[in-house]
Amino acid sequence: MSRTLRIMFNGLTVLLAVATLAVVVVWVRSYFVAEVFVQAGPDGTSGTFGTERRLGAGWCRGVIGVRWELSLMPQRSYERAPVGPADPDGSDPVYEAVIFAGAPVEWHALGFGYADGLGHIGLTRAVSAPCWAPAFLFAALPVARWRRWRRRRARGGVFCANCGYDLRASPDRCPECGWPSGAG
Repeated sequence: MSRTLRIMFNGLTVLLAVATLAVVVVWVRSYFVAEVFVQAGPDGTSGTFGTERRLGAGWCRGVIGVRWELSLMPQRSYERAPVGPADPDGSDPVYEAVIFAGAPVEWHALGFGYADGLGHIGLTRAVSAPCWAPAFLFAALPVARWRRWRRRRARGGVFCANCGYDLRASPDRCPECGWPSGAG
């Protein structure tokens, strides 16, 4: 592997490790506080008939949701609500308001969901995923790189700084790329 590519992989690994940590913090926090962030469209202008396109994200009870809205109330907002027990009939109004903004849920299974229709604010399209899904997705590369590093470290020996070739047989110079090793 070339030095530039290895540096890029290391940077991506660190970025994904930080993203994994952020998702785990949101995951734990979502059981105590439900939060919604809504931002106006990129141009900040109103759409047809005084409506505004908005993008929102929220989390509640271990689920992260993203929603697109065609809002009748053009404003940016941040809302926060304590997460309490669900209603006796099994419904959870805080969860439904945070994740789906009151839009009719068309599909929901294992924490993944999709809603599309008229919600509390206007036309809403929302998708949701359990927090463990992005956490595992983001953690895949850092865990694989950490395991590879541990395996190489346990084997011992000297490796080329440029390409990673095993230099036990030729400690002065790498036979693969010709890089001087400095170990000899």
